[in-house]
Amino acid sequence: IVPRSRIDALAYLGRGVVICGTRGPHSGFIHKSQDYGATWRKVGDITPSEDITCLCSREGGVGYLLTGQKVHVWKTTDYGETWKDLGQVSDASNRDYANAYGMIVTSKGTLLVADADDDGGHIHRSTDRGATWQDLGRISPRALYRLNEVGDGVIVNGWAGHIYKSSDDGQTWRD
Repeated sequence: IVPRSRIDALAYLGRGVVICGTRGPHSGFIHKSQDYGATWRKVGDITPSEDITCLCSREGGVGYLLTGQKVHVWKTTDYGETWKDLGQVSDASNRDYANAYGMIVTSKGTLLVADADDDGGHIHRSTDRGATWQDLGRISPRALYRLNEVGDGVIVNGWAGHIYKSSDDGQTWRD
């Protein structure tokens, strides 16, 4: 799909539409399949020179992407054809790696972003489809990585070798 580039993110948007996002050396591209991944076409360079580190969706044509450097969240409502920058979510700073790697839309529609700040990983939460964000503070003494919804909550893994869990839609977290 993208020779000599890294695909770091995939999401299913519904109706057979799968999107993927790239990370260096050709950062910021969205590619789209309308046949469950059998064939692909480039939608465009959505986040010029910004790595796309995560994509997520609850289907229905609505999806979100997360950039790794400036920690911006972008949104699509038309199955990945057009994207709107919702702004910066975190001011995380990681000297060696991307500043954010994790994002999820929970079954309740809440957006969660995990950052990779050198001073400790924070969770950022939006209950209004990314219009506003709440920083829940440092969850881990080290960077956080990927988020997953499990049967009774949401989990996130961290570079401190711990798993953190929320049983209240991302409002509070425990080690």
